[in-house]
Amino acid sequence: MGSFLEDFDEFLDCVFPKYDKFLICGDVNIQLDKKSAVSTEFVRILASYGLNQLINEPTHKAGHTLDMVTTSHKIIDNSTLQVLSDTLEIFKSCDHFPIIFTLQCKTLRSNDKKKIQFRSIEKIDKDRFSFDLLDKLARNKSFSTFEEHLDHYNATCSEVLDIHAPLLEKVIKDVPSAPWFDSEYKAARVARRKAEKVWLKSHLPIDRDIFNHLRLHCTELASSKKKLFFQGHFEKYSHSTKGLYKFVDVFLDNDAALKLPPTESLQDTVEEFNTFFTEKIKAIREAFSNSTLNEDPVAKVPVDIDSKLCEFRETSVEELKDILKLAPMVIQKSVSRLKLAVLSLMIYVHQSWSTSVKEHLEQGTQLLRTGNLGEALNHYHAAVEGDAKNYLAYYQRATVFLALGRHRQALSDFDAVIRLKPDFHHAKSERGNVLLKQGKVEEAKKQFTELLNLDPDKAQAGLSDLPVLEQAIEDAEASFENNDFANAIDQYDIAIEIAKWDTALRERRAEAYLKIGNIINAIGDVRAIAKLTNDNTGAYLKLSQLHYIMGEEEESLKEIRECLKLDQDHKECHTHYKKVKKLVKQLNQAQDLINEGVYGDAVSKLKAALRTESSEEKIVLKIQSRLCLCNKQGEFVEDCLSTCTTVLEKESQDIEALVNRAECLILNEDFEGAIKDYQTAQGITDSKHIKEGLHRAEKLLKQSKKRDYYKILGVPRNADKSQINKAYRKLAREYHPDKYTDEADKAAAEKKFIDIAAAKEVLTDDAKLITKLAKKAAKSSLGGYEIFNSTSMSNLNEIYAFIKLQDSDKTAKTVVNNSVAIMSKIAVLFYNGLLTEREEEMLLEVIELEKKLMESFLEEVEIRSGNYSTILGHVRVLGPKTDTLLGVRFSEKTRNRAEEVFRYFSKEDVFRYLFTNEAAQQRFLNKFAEISIQTLSNLETIKKFLIDRKQSQGQIRKLTKMSMEIQSEQVSKVQSEKNIKINLQSEHMISEKALQALRSLHRFIEYESKDERKAEDLIRNILTIIIKLEVGFEADFFADEDAERLFDFVGTIREVLETFLCVRDDETGTIYEKNLSKLFELYDQTEVKLCDLLRPHFGGNTLSRVKSVFYYFKKPEVNLFYFTEMEDDQMREEIGKLLRFALSDVATSVLCAPPDHS
Repeated sequence: MGSFLEDFDEFLDCVFPKYDKFLICGDVNIQLDKKSAVSTEFVRILASYGLNQLINEPTHKAGHTLDMVTTSHKIIDNSTLQVLSDTLEIFKSCDHFPIIFTLQCKTLRSNDKKKIQFRSIEKIDKDRFSFDLLDKLARNKSFSTFEEHLDHYNATCSEVLDIHAPLLEKVIKDVPSAPWFDSEYKAARVARRKAEKVWLKSHLPIDRDIFNHLRLHCTELASSKKKLFFQGHFEKYSHSTKGLYKFVDVFLDNDAALKLPPTESLQDTVEEFNTFFTEKIKAIREAFSNSTLNEDPVAKVPVDIDSKLCEFRETSVEELKDILKLAPMVIQKSVSRLKLAVLSLMIYVHQSWSTSVKEHLEQGTQLLRTGNLGEALNHYHAAVEGDAKNYLAYYQRATVFLALGRHRQALSDFDAVIRLKPDFHHAKSERGNVLLKQGKVEEAKKQFTELLNLDPDKAQAGLSDLPVLEQAIEDAEASFENNDFANAIDQYDIAIEIAKWDTALRERRAEAYLKIGNIINAIGDVRAIAKLTNDNTGAYLKLSQLHYIMGEEEESLKEIRECLKLDQDHKECHTHYKKVKKLVKQLNQAQDLINEGVYGDAVSKLKAALRTESSEEKIVLKIQSRLCLCNKQGEFVEDCLSTCTTVLEKESQDIEALVNRAECLILNEDFEGAIKDYQTAQGITDSKHIKEGLHRAEKLLKQSKKRDYYKILGVPRNADKSQINKAYRKLAREYHPDKYTDEADKAAAEKKFIDIAAAKEVLTDDAKLITKLAKKAAKSSLGGYEIFNSTSMSNLNEIYAFIKLQDSDKTAKTVVNNSVAIMSKIAVLFYNGLLTEREEEMLLEVIELEKKLMESFLEEVEIRSGNYSTILGHVRVLGPKTDTLLGVRFSEKTRNRAEEVFRYFSKEDVFRYLFTNEAAQQRFLNKFAEISIQTLSNLETIKKFLIDRKQSQGQIRKLTKMSMEIQSEQVSKVQSEKNIKINLQSEHMISEKALQALRSLHRFIEYESKDERKAEDLIRNILTIIIKLEVGFEADFFADEDAERLFDFVGTIREVLETFLCVRDDETGTIYEKNLSKLFELYDQTEVKLCDLLRPHFGGNTLSRVKSVFYYFKKPEVNLFYFTEMEDDQMREEIGKLLRFALSDVATSVLCAPPDHS
């Protein structure tokens, strides 16, 4: 049966190309309805040729389908096929049923679609496949013959393969390739497409030139091959009118019907054909009987069997005449024998070619076809070394050099081609184009002039560009000398469009760009110069200096390192490198301190950076912007106002500096100045953050116009007890009434003295006690995490002071102490993600009630109705809800604390005292209103977070289950292979935060690709990679040197995250192309480093998972979709938050783990 399948495959291979219309039917004696190795292979063979079995019912009395009907045509719906299964009584001698069919067919056209079957072999888990196959084969079964054993083996393999890689179907367009579409043209198309991708990624002019060159080469190659194809066929049928018409009909798709000569009777026509062929056969027999040719004349041709065909020499005319004289009858009676003699000579010539050179050329062509230019170049090198006189080897190598952008080497090879074959006009044309693009005008002119006789069209095209180039260069230089740099740039553009590889022109254009202050375009030209010339240290130095001027210190450091790679002793590069490296280090250290919240130390680092660089405007501006931020965050008010004002003097539209200065002005109680800055920022961009700040400043301005005890004493609102007492003593001495003798002055001083004393009495409180309570609660609850910042501490001070004023010191201590304990415990659960779904729902209810309470309080502040029932109602409902929430996790003691707090605030006397007592109003009412506004904003943020997390819980659980399955699989595998026990620290290795990130990633992939299966596969691959790393460390796979690889990999991940977050400005939607290009480079580095880490310990399947993940994320269309086309801003914001969280974790791991710490 195996022999039959092979023969049948060979039969179809011969029939299919020759006949575009055929029908195959009959008994194949294979049970096509039964799944076996033979039937599966037979169906596969049919499918590979686009054939389908048209019979889907039994054709044998035993109930099996043993017959087939198949055709190369598309079947139209009104076709009929009938199996007569009830005719066995009539045809008793046959055990097959008769089949009657009428097929309405149409020829398969190029726009037809067809179904193909395929298997996803690359997705098979090799380990599991091997396990299942061995398990099924190991099951004991007795077989009497070897054939049965073999059938069982084949059937088992097919069964396991169907489980792991089932047959899939998809519909594709059937587009037959053109007959002139050969391997050379295909390789040229592949190289062209690869060059196009490089250009689309880099957008460099030189890459565009390479792409245009290969595109033109493809067009010319297709035209020449099409011409040769038709020319060859026309010559082939030049002596056969019938063959020529048939050839034309095939390519014009003319389906000519068979026409019989006109006749009155079909019987007469048949008789005429019979008579004609009978007489023709009789004449041929008579001609053979009269022939005297009894032996093969060609056999007399002397052939040296032992000689090796390793040399070639031309056959002389005399030798050819001798050969032909030996076969006079061949010439007269059989032209085919003459063709045989000529064919022998052609084989002789072909075998004289050097075998090794031919192999290198063939392998180089195959590699070129797959786009592997580097390996193809190696083979062309070998071909040139093997045969230095083979002009084609030089020409093909020159083509590869051009594709790689190495035009100088290509030019050398074109010189060699022309030296070996002076009339090879393709090489001359390409050489002229290279010289023209290099800007060598005279040499290009000479080359195109020589080409005029061989290829006038290309020669004229090249010569026509030369005057344009010369005139553009002349005009550009004249404009440059006259300081008309804009016109000079326009002329240089025209010249460089023709002479793309002329570095001198690019240098002059870069100088012109710098003259008009266009540093970005100058960088583009200098980068092209560095790429066009080898070992150009000056170009890399210039690049580094330009990036430095632009304030891009990281890019500057990268380029200056390239300079030092070329020449470690380069004096200018080394000097610039030391300066840039020192500055980058200082800025990075300052940024790390900012991330950690250590703003005082960050300010010191930034001031040191200013001492390192104090002249470059953009660098200084960047440092001052960071100083502005640090001073604001650290509440260094005077320095904040100074640095932010300096930044705004240089960049008046800097939104961040405006907002930071506004915040500092609020701290300095200059609310009008803060409002002005916020309004200026709002005029530039209308964001929620700016609106909230403006609203807060307006509220504070309104409050400041009332009596303010802080303002009376001249102290900030966050002043402590010692500052208040110091201010009081100073003012009391100044305004004591006994110092004044004039009655009017004495009365004014007395009034001022009373205000000062009242302010001191109201503002002095036990601030240290509240600080101690908050720190104690935070330490006991969170293990050192800081819940209470300076703002919340100030708020607690205000609450403590009010309760002490309204009731007593003891009550104030009790209420504040209990409040701190309750807030700390709820914060522990919330910040650490320990709340259950039920607790989150209860917390949302509490938040809603707190919001209503705050809104009611603010409304009462505005209208002063004197009715506090609404506020008290919310407090009395909020108490039991909070009690229920705390009762889930905490003891009765904690619930009693909450009850004491709400018991105090549910008294009407408390709010009446706040709204009616003059001292309480002046001291606390406006402050409590400000606290309420802040609380409302915080509650809204927490509510949104809880709702978003609740919506994502379902998919997180799904991802958790997936990760646990993968973990269990990997752990079992390691335990079985290594015979060790792995004791994992947690239920699963992937944290809930990481699962939330993967859930967001899953949503994005599904949203972008519209393919849920792709999203599932990619997330599964990511989970598998992470868990394999975890299992590897748990099982102690990794050696000490892997720690350095891991540390390097994590550092690259940090760079990826930082760059990704800097590609798009979320406020304006601006895309920074430089960061986007850098992101793609980092993708490649990350993939390489992760593969290097995994390769020594895991198989190719794991590396394939890595490549599949990076293949998706490196797609330009995926990144551009995220940054520009995605309309779901909420998804983008969610992913951005998770990336910033991940960046924080990665940055911490990079800072804390030394390279030798595995």
